[in-house]
Amino acid sequence: MFLAGCKDQYFEIENDPLVGEIDGKEWVFGSGRVRYDQFYAQGLTGILFEEELTDPCIKVNTVEPHLSIAIPYDRGNFNLPFATSNYYVVFSEDGVTEYTANTGFIEIVAVTSTEVIVYLSASYDDHNHVQGSFSLRLCD
Repeated sequence: MFLAGCKDQYFEIENDPLVGEIDGKEWVFGSGRVRYDQFYAQGLTGILFEEELTDPCIKVNTVEPHLSIAIPYDRGNFNLPFATSNYYVVFSEDGVTEYTANTGFIEIVAVTSTEVIVYLSASYDDHNHVQGSFSLRLCD
């Protein structure tokens, strides 16, 4: 799958997958989901899992290392941390201990009726950082 990014540069999502570390342990994106959140974030909120799930919409929570996000609906490039606390990228090592990304950027490449395509470069410290592209299922 080819995608347009900044300044119409193209990248292939499979060739630049989201990888990094959470709590100092290697982490590779497997699947994820987002939902419309009109009350809190007024955007999209979701979770990125390391495991590949057939239907990430039915998995509720996890105690495994993961990323939690709240992002705007719209395409665009946003610096981290976001200017508003309604949006975030959070590293979670166990579902309890969380670290909010304090540097990087997120590019929302596309939002369709079924998925959101994103490029993310985010870091909290040397033990919590990720970079790469991924797509999230847009759930009801």
